[in-house]
Amino acid sequence: MLAVWVRGVPGFAAGVQMQVKVADSSLPVPVTVGCPWEARRVLGKPGGVVRLRAFAVGRSPVVLCRTPRLPAFLRWPVKAWSGTSPRLGGMLAARAGCHSPCAEGASSDVPQRLSNGCQRPRWWRLLLAYLLTTLALPGWTGTCQTENLLLVTLDGLRWQEVFSGIDGAIFRDAGVIRHHGLFAGFEATYWRHTREARREALMPFLWSVVASRGQLLGDRTLGNLVQVANPYHFSYPGYSEILTGIVDPAINSNDKVPNPNRSFLEWLNAMPAFAGRVAAFASWEVFPAILNVPRSGLPVNAGFAPLVLPGNPAVTLLNALQTEVPSPWDTVRLDAFTQRFAAAYLAAARPRVLYVALGETDDFAHDGAYDLYARAATRNDTMLRALWEQVQADTSYRDRTTLIVTTDHGRGRTPADWTSHGVGGAAAPDGYAGDEETWLAVLGPDTPARGVLTGGDTVVAGSVAASALALLGIDRAAMDPEGRMAPPIDGIVDCTRAR
Repeated sequence: MLAVWVRGVPGFAAGVQMQVKVADSSLPVPVTVGCPWEARRVLGKPGGVVRLRAFAVGRSPVVLCRTPRLPAFLRWPVKAWSGTSPRLGGMLAARAGCHSPCAEGASSDVPQRLSNGCQRPRWWRLLLAYLLTTLALPGWTGTCQTENLLLVTLDGLRWQEVFSGIDGAIFRDAGVIRHHGLFAGFEATYWRHTREARREALMPFLWSVVASRGQLLGDRTLGNLVQVANPYHFSYPGYSEILTGIVDPAINSNDKVPNPNRSFLEWLNAMPAFAGRVAAFASWEVFPAILNVPRSGLPVNAGFAPLVLPGNPAVTLLNALQTEVPSPWDTVRLDAFTQRFAAAYLAAARPRVLYVALGETDDFAHDGAYDLYARAATRNDTMLRALWEQVQADTSYRDRTTLIVTTDHGRGRTPADWTSHGVGGAAAPDGYAGDEETWLAVLGPDTPARGVLTGGDTVVAGSVAASALALLGIDRAAMDPEGRMAPPIDGIVDCTRAR
């Protein structure tokens, strides 16, 4: 096996390590690569096998992919520039139609010239190449592929668990463990000695797929900040901010008061291209008010409402079980029903935009049951995987769907207050330190694979609405001519819309 490292540059896929099987020891030789999804713009069809060819540069075989070629006037400058850096060489040469970078400080022509060695570019050629590639390449992006959107929220799941796994300062307190007889198994399942291993144990899909193929925002240990902008830090204001893109101070309770503000879901549902193809499923029964169903006309299945899907025996069984299986809470059903209903609706009704709001993490946290809170996070991660695999298995959704995952609020940072959040309550009128801190993940064909982001400007929850519209090729000004919405998140859309 030959290990090949494809280096990423801004505007392209991030660096991806591949294992290349060489079919013959002689060079040039045909080889095959099992292409990882995150390198789809470089390597081709995600999950597929791409036929490549290896060429010898000196004594080192170089493997590049057949990729869409740049316009002719950019090919030579890119080839010249690619020769100046081994890190840029593979990516830029592939984009330019070259088949091999040369040694540092040199450039190459087509493979037939490799046997004659490389040419050293003149300084003015390098300067021209730099200017052309710097100015032209970042704007030379692929055609946007996103036609559908999955938005999933995990209620009150702290960024601390998302990025660091279970908290050792919390879970070793016997008072926060509900199932004491299963504690040894809980610790064995989730506790690791590094934060990276702990978070993968807690949310394997998020860290094996989303982190490698998409973007994760909100790791405050790396200076990347995501938070709600509303002053209340609890659910209704948080969801309203996410879905409408604005902060309305009048949304200051969790009461079932119809939201006076229009969500991006409602706005899309009024467009001919999306009419009747937008839907929401939620565990919490307040969502029909948050999405103002009487006004919006959106199909919203929430709380303990059955799903009406005639001729579907699986849904008939779920409706029966929902009445027979007790929920620990009076306003929130178990997430398994929400996810299963959403999956059935996705298969039958084929919406273009589907919102799924899961709720167990918040309620188990309020109950002070850290073990159940963590296990709920893992189940939610499994549900994310199931939804994503469902759309990837459908040719009308595959490579045309973007997934956004986020939360409506944070929680306290310490073992004393991790169960709590919210400003204005009698117990803590000023709220709990850290309860405004959230996180966000994006995975899709038009989002560069940048993994866990570091630094950068603070992202607010309201940016989800404008980002969703941008991913679907819609300028938020069409929905928000007054400019009240938070702007879209920078860097999650890297494509151009065909006109």
